[in-house]
Amino acid sequence: MITFDNKETLFELIDKFESANIGELTLKSGGFEVTMKKSAVPAQSEAAAVIKNENIMVRPVIDNTTRNAASALAENERIITAPIIGLYYSSPAPDAEEFVYVGKKVAKGEVLCIISAMKVMNDIDSEYDGEILEIYNTNESTVEYGAELFKIRVE
Repeated sequence: MITFDNKETLFELIDKFESANIGELTLKSGGFEVTMKKSAVPAQSEAAAVIKNENIMVRPVIDNTTRNAASALAENERIITAPIIGLYYSSPAPDAEEFVYVGKKVAKGEVLCIISAMKVMNDIDSEYDGEILEIYNTNESTVEYGAELFKIRVE
C-alpha cells in the first residue's frame, strides 16, 4: 500500500512517474488523492494543493457520505467550518496540549485550532458557547475553505 505520509515518498513517486511512459496517474490512499500529469504546460495551481510540483497536486479527498455532518444536526448543534484554506493545527506548538477535545466546554471567542495559510498562523475561534461533540480533522491535516472542523452543542 502506498501512503503519502512523508515528502520522501511523494518525491520518489514523482521520480518514478517522470521516467514512466504514461501521461497521467491518479492514486488514492489514506484520505488523500494524488494526480500527476505530463504536459508541455504545467498544470494550473489548485487552491487546495498541498505540494505543488510542475506536474503533481495532492489534495484531501472528502467523503460526502460520512463528512456531511450538517445534514444530521440536532436543533442545538452547529458545525464550525474553515474560513480559509491551509494546514490545521490542534495545538499552539508540537509539544503543547490540544486546544480542544471531544467533551470540552468552550466559550464564544475561545481558540479551537490554528489554520496556517502561507506561513501565517490564523486562530479559529468558537462562534458559540457550548460543548465540542466532534472534531473532524487531525493535526497537520489540510483543510479547504468551508471544510467542517467541529460539531458543537450550543448552550
